[in-house]
Amino acid sequence: MDHRNRPARISDVAKLAGVSTATVSYVLNNRGSISPETAERVRRAAEALHYRANAQGRFLVRGQSETIGVVVPPSVASTGTLPTFVMSGLIRACQRAGYHLIVLAPEPSQHDLVSYLEGVARSRRVDGMVLIYDADMEAAVRFLEDEQVPCVVYGGEPPYVWYNVDNRQGAWLATEHLLDLGHRRIVHLAGPGSCQTAQQRRRGYTEAMLARGLAPWITEGPMTQSSGYERTYELLTSPSRPSAIFAVNTAVSLGAWQCAGDIGIHVPRQLSIVGFGREAGAFDAGFLTTVEHDGMQAGERLAEMLIRRIHGEEVLCERVRPILKVRESTGVPALYQTPRTNPGEPVLKAGRPLRCCLRPGALKHPPCAKGSISMIPAWFQPTSGASMEKCPRLWL
Repeated sequence: MDHRNRPARISDVAKLAGVSTATVSYVLNNRGSISPETAERVRRAAEALHYRANAQGRFLVRGQSETIGVVVPPSVASTGTLPTFVMSGLIRACQRAGYHLIVLAPEPSQHDLVSYLEGVARSRRVDGMVLIYDADMEAAVRFLEDEQVPCVVYGGEPPYVWYNVDNRQGAWLATEHLLDLGHRRIVHLAGPGSCQTAQQRRRGYTEAMLARGLAPWITEGPMTQSSGYERTYELLTSPSRPSAIFAVNTAVSLGAWQCAGDIGIHVPRQLSIVGFGREAGAFDAGFLTTVEHDGMQAGERLAEMLIRRIHGEEVLCERVRPILKVRESTGVPALYQTPRTNPGEPVLKAGRPLRCCLRPGALKHPPCAKGSISMIPAWFQPTSGASMEKCPRLWL
């Protein structure tokens, strides 16, 4: 029988390397105590024959599918805010470790996530799961832990094995940035109270406002672009509108930006907007000031943590500190601008707040932080011979 056109088998590799099929299996699966010389001979034989191990055979022998599942709950999938950078990191790390990756996304009508995951667990299609956290995830994680299915939660908190961003610190950074620019009427477009991530970001915003002696201003709603648009419309058409918005995520901040443009509110001249995260799906948020973390690195760490759990190793939870990326959507409030403001000039986007003295003819500007703008823009200064009384919009 002519075997030249069939795929190489493990027996062909063993024959070419001059070893047993068991030795070939041990070498290719990184098991057993094989001498380096023999292992190298086996690998060269497998490469020469273009041998690929049979996945079904490995599953029968080792009880592992070498596949990881990413569970995306309907609440996340429906918002269009799937963490794309995190997914890219997961794919990269899985490929590096020899694992496949599949997305497990139950239908929105399938409210019982536990039942869905029960079917996946019984099918043994995956060796472990990365779960994107939402309010309904706790029961699912408890089920997987009871069934001894290794899992890691992205965005979760104890008692799970989790990887998370310091949402409280990130919200503080966003609010402090707006406060340092001189904003005082800062509204937080918060997420639902049932969402743990939204709760943490609300807490960071509230603490930053209270630290400056200001009352928090919060509106609650879904974490979607349409919700951001609707809530912003109500705020900007009210008699007392905010000068700045801190949105719970990128989708909500994009809705706020779109609404401001539709009703003729200039961003950032008349309204500053800060979002949280860069996971905007198909949206381009390159202009938006945001609180961010390295999504690619997060995905890689999630995969590494899960693979270690699959192999029975101890894993420590991780919380990373986000950073503030200042872009084009934040600036000094209109309070500081004069009728002579040139829209073509750059907006002050960093540094400490501009503070105006209430004495006519006097203008103070405190020393700026290192790396910030230290000069008062030309548009901020009164015309020659004019006093502060002629520039009422400068007053606090």
